Parts: sequence; C-alpha cells; structure tokens
Amino acid sequence: MPIEMPIAVDITPAVLFFKAVLLWAPAGYWIHHLFLRAVAADVGALEAALGIGAAIGLAAFGTFHPEGWVTASSSIALWISAIGAPVATNFINKQAHKTLDIERMKKACKALISNPNNPSALADLGRSCHRANMNASAAIFLERAVAAAPQYMNDEKRMLQWVRRSVEGDPRDHPNCCPNCRYANDPGDILCKRCGGMVLVLIAGGRWLPESAPGKLLRIWAVALAVIFLAPMVGATMKSALAIPIIALLAIGGALLVWRIITR
Repeated sequence: MPIEMPIAVDITPAVLFFKAVLLWAPAGYWIHHLFLRAVAADVGALEAALGIGAAIGLAAFGTFHPEGWVTASSSIALWISAIGAPVATNFINKQAHKTLDIERMKKACKALISNPNNPSALADLGRSCHRANMNASAAIFLERAVAAAPQYMNDEKRMLQWVRRSVEGDPRDHPNCCPNCRYANDPGDILCKRCGGMVLVLIAGGRWLPESAPGKLLRIWAVALAVIFLAPMVGATMKSALAIPIIALLAIGGALLVWRIITR
C-alpha cells in the first residue's frame, strides 16, 4: 500500500522573509498594542490573551500552510486588525469621554434651570459646549460665568478669548436649531422655546455616536474577517463557474450584515 508523503512547505530564506513582512510584522504590532492596552487596563487580561493568541495563530497558520490563499487571507486579516485595533481603542476611549461630557452638560443645564446665575454650572456648560464645537453657545455661557464670579474664572477668561476668535461676529447671531422640532433657538437658550427639550444636550448628543457603537464596530470587524477568509477558500477549492457566484453571494451577504449591524 503506497504511503502518501506530506506536502512540503517552501521555507527558503526569501519566502520566510516575505512571509515575515506580510504576516509577522502586523502580528507583532497587534501583540504590542494589546500588551500596552492590557498594562494600561484599557482591556482585560483575558481579552488581551485571546487577541495575542489569535495574532500568533493567524501568523503561524499563514506561514506554514502550503496554500497561497491562506497566506494572503491571513495577511489581510492581520493588517486590518493591526491598523484597526488602535483606531478602535482610540474611538472607544473618546466615546467614554464624550458620554461623561454629555452627562456633565445635562447636570449643568438642570442646575441652570434652577438657578440661571450659578457660576460653576455656567462654566461647566461653557466648557462642555466648547468641547462639542458649539462655540457660539460656549462664548455666551463663559461670558456669563466670568461676569458672575470674575475672581474665580481665570481659566474661563483665557478660554473665552480663544472661543471669541473662533466665532464670526456676535455669538448671538448663530442660532441653535432644535433637532426635535427644527426651531431656531438663541445660542444661550438651554430649553427649546417650541418643544421644551434640552436643546444644547440634543444638539451635542446628535453629533456623538451612541454607546452601542463599539459593539457594532467589533461585529463589523468579525464579518469582514469572515468574508476575507471564506472568499479565497471558495476560490481555491471550487471550479470558477461555481466559485464566482458563491463569492458574490458572500460579498453581498457580508454587506447586508454590515448594513443591518449599522442600522439596528
């Protein structure tokens, strides 16, 4: 009975160098990034360990598998992950800060509804508006904060000078359109004059992505990697007449899944 010989893997120095650039460079960067995030406690130890294991597994699988499509798919997945991981981490961190900002803005608005001349609330609302790029409103609330307690508002005075330079003309000439009812409110209004909603919070919230965005980003990443691996596998194992429509269906199915993830 003849003995089947295993398929030899080409491990010449040139091929190893080529695969190291394609596979181990992004894997190393991905591992380095996850290690730093774990040390900074931005991700848990289990998540970091799973991510590092996935990076090593993809790189090793692509290096020693004889099929070229495996190397190509592993490389694309690693490069997407290596580039996307820091971008996603930065996005999630910004999202957390923005969530805190909008909660602070709500608190300041409620305080000013009770006491319109509260210096601390005026200063907090002015800073929050400035971080949300609502500089006309920021200028008005910072002016009121400085006027209410000038001896305690040195930082706010400096910020007010910068904000005034970024606003064209009088800040009161830049109305805030309510996202609920489309009424043009004055930039110093806290509540919409037509519908009564917290217009500043509504505008700021509309410019920020929802809290579910990080989870959606992770699911989109998983769908993209699945299509990246399945499409070349189909092309390498099936005849062209059958592979082409299946790959097209995979691409369409992936796009529909991404659309559903985004719109839910």
